[in-house]
Amino acid sequence: MADFNNSAAPVLLTDATALFAGIRDTPEVAALLLPYQIEVEDEVAEGLALVEEVQAAMGHQRAEAAEATAATAAATAALTVLEVGYVRLRKLVRAVHKPGTPGYAALVLPGGVPDADPALIADTATVYRAAQENPALVAGLRGVTRATIEEGLARVEAARAAEAAQARESGEAQRATNLRNSAEARLRALAAEVAAVTEVALADAPQLREVVGLLERGS
Repeated sequence: MADFNNSAAPVLLTDATALFAGIRDTPEVAALLLPYQIEVEDEVAEGLALVEEVQAAMGHQRAEAAEATAATAAATAALTVLEVGYVRLRKLVRAVHKPGTPGYAALVLPGGVPDADPALIADTATVYRAAQENPALVAGLRGVTRATIEEGLARVEAARAAEAAQARESGEAQRATNLRNSAEARLRALAAEVAAVTEVALADAPQLREVVGLLERGS
């Protein structure tokens, strides 16, 4: 017999469809359920609508999850590019500006390269802006030009945008999951209730229980 409370979602959809469609399409079953206030136009129609709602919610959740995964990959890539450029600039600065000098204070932030993404973005932005506002600080550094500083600031903005997109897509994916879970819970509850009543109504009609998928599996 169908286990509407614990079955996996694909099995739930199959069993719920068999139950509600079987009642709808079998007048003998529908007639036996009338004394129990189970009607085709009400509970059965609601059940079939919930099946469609769950199917749609599952598709939406899969799509949102894929978008969240892609956004996470894009954010990781943007942060990696940002960090590589930042680490290189720090090494160049350390070689020229020694501790205690104005250049060191302006371009070498305390501690190492941050592990947390927001801190990495903030530190990188601070250093590139200092170099942009005072080009003399990076004059003579190998490979560091006004253009590379502007490119660094562009990478900062790209990383910020990628982080924002990741947060947005993760939120959308979570909302889609919540909607799917809600629809699935409502379908489980209604299907379990209707199945229990149908079992009683069809206690003496195993052939009709088979029509609505309520025989023991394998029987």
